[in-house]
Formats: sequence, C-alpha cells, structure tokens
Amino acid sequence: VEPYTSMAALRALPAARRAEIRLFSGHLPLCARELMGPDIATLTVLREPVARTVSVLKHFRRLWPRFAEATLDEIYDEPFIYRHFVENFQTRVLALTAADATASFCSRVSYRELRDALAAAAPLPVPTADDVIAIDAGRVEAACAALATVDVLGLTEDIASFVAELRRRYGWWPDGIDASGRVNVSAEDWDVSPSLRRRIAADNAADIEVYRRAATLVAGSQR
Repeated sequence: VEPYTSMAALRALPAARRAEIRLFSGHLPLCARELMGPDIATLTVLREPVARTVSVLKHFRRLWPRFAEATLDEIYDEPFIYRHFVENFQTRVLALTAADATASFCSRVSYRELRDALAAAAPLPVPTADDVIAIDAGRVEAACAALATVDVLGLTEDIASFVAELRRRYGWWPDGIDASGRVNVSAEDWDVSPSLRRRIAADNAADIEVYRRAATLVAGSQR
C-alpha cells in the first residue's frame, strides 16, 4: 500500500526506474506528476464529496479494529481521521504543490506513521497545523484551475463514460471490459443520518465547489 500513497516513495525512485514505468496509479496529489516525467498524461476521477466521505468513514469502520464498534458520526468526529482523510481532501489533491512537502496521501505525515497510529492501542494523535495544509480561497481556485490540466477527467457517478473515454483515446481494453468485479464497495447497512450528511457538506464547502466545477467540465467535454 505504501507506494500507492507515498510521495516519499515516489521521490526515492531512481530516475532509470521511473523511465521504465508506463503507468503510475495511486492516491497522490496532482503535483506528483512533476516527479514522473515531462510526457505524463494525467487521469483522475472525482466523487461527490458527501458520498466520498461516507465511504471513507465506512472504510475505517470496516478495516480498523479500533473503529469496529464506533458510529460513523464518532469516526467523523475523530480529528486524526477528519484532518488527514476527509477535510476538503479532493481540493488538496488538486491544489497541493511540490513546496508543500507532502509525505503521503495529502499530509506531511508519512504513510507508516499514519498506519502505525491507527494500528496502535493508544489514542490517535491530534494533528498539528503543520501536518495538513489549510485550504483557503486561493487553494480552491488553484484546484479548480488544475482540473483543466487533467487529460482525462471523470466522475465516480458516471465511471462508464470515463472508461469509454480511456478506450477511445488510448485504445485500452479493445475487447471491452468486465466491470462487475468491483472491490472495496461500501455495502454495509450502517446508518448515515441526515444530520451527518449536512455536516459533511457544510464542513467541506471547498470540495463541493471543486466537484461542481469538475462536473461542469465533464459535461462540457461530453457534448
């Protein structure tokens, strides 16, 4: 998992190894492409922010024993989870720069530190102001501008169109693709209260704005 999430691991790749790689895939900020080479085509999919957050909360309840008996509201209220994995996360993916010194995901904390904190029996550490870059109006505009630089932009809610564009543009899966084998699907019947959905939308206004801009761009590209 670490290479899939870690800017530090990407920086550590020798130049010769980078030159051999044809496809990079991961939960990394867009600025990671600066480490990959000048001829990189970028592909990304955004998800409606409330739905994405609910999925993240279910992910932590499903996979981490410390949250097995917690409600989704309680997981959302955990500062460690909220700051590192929820708070305007998609805006940060698009707006972070190399100067922000991202270590893993969109945080300055390494993957191993995040993983070890989650696995430990001790209470989770409270993130500091230096751990996660704050999102302001300038960052929102930077994220929206970055959307236009992505070669193929898609939405989770219409993943079929995203896949169709990849097939058209790059010739992938020429014989079609079986999309029935989805993994990591949040199928549990865990309660998500209307009040929690409202809180998520209010707390992540930047992500809501960036997602709306992305949806407009995607709709325009399909005309």
